[in-house]
Amino acid sequence: MRRWERLSNEVFFRSPWVSFEHDRYRLPDGVEGDYFYVRSAGAVMVVPIDREGGVHLVRQYRYLLDEDSLEFPAGGMRGGVDPVEQARAELREEAGFEAGEWEPLGRFASWNGVTNEICHVFLARDLAPAAGEPDTTEEFERIRVTWEELLRMAETNEIFDGMTLASIALARRVVEGERGRAEG
Repeated sequence: MRRWERLSNEVFFRSPWVSFEHDRYRLPDGVEGDYFYVRSAGAVMVVPIDREGGVHLVRQYRYLLDEDSLEFPAGGMRGGVDPVEQARAELREEAGFEAGEWEPLGRFASWNGVTNEICHVFLARDLAPAAGEPDTTEEFERIRVTWEELLRMAETNEIFDGMTLASIALARRVVEGERGRAEG
């Protein structure tokens, strides 16, 4: 694919996590245009599974939707932060666990027409309770479900968070592969 040429960049707002930007660009055929977007340092999402196979979610209020959402523990990253270290912090803050075992599951672009954000997904196992302090804007109800209940909740749209749905897809191969080996 042919690349676009950036002609200029303007930053409207910058925080430690994101910036809101405008680029002037030129297409390979010479046509120029404007692109408005959110630049992100990235995000992480954790799929926590305990020793008994229970899957841990958090229910939290989402202001922009004005409703509660069931999600895996997740969060944005500041520039230069190691994704697994951020994942450890989110698991502790949101789910109240530390994990003895971490497995990277993959990554995905959360909304690649609007942001450059890449979400790194980790499977966390060997969970132990840990004290965590949520951000002042966060309040969580911690939920434990079976893998089968999780899949049903995704299929019936009880879970509608796109990042959680993408993370279920990444985790499914590993979790169901292990279950198949254990049963066979």
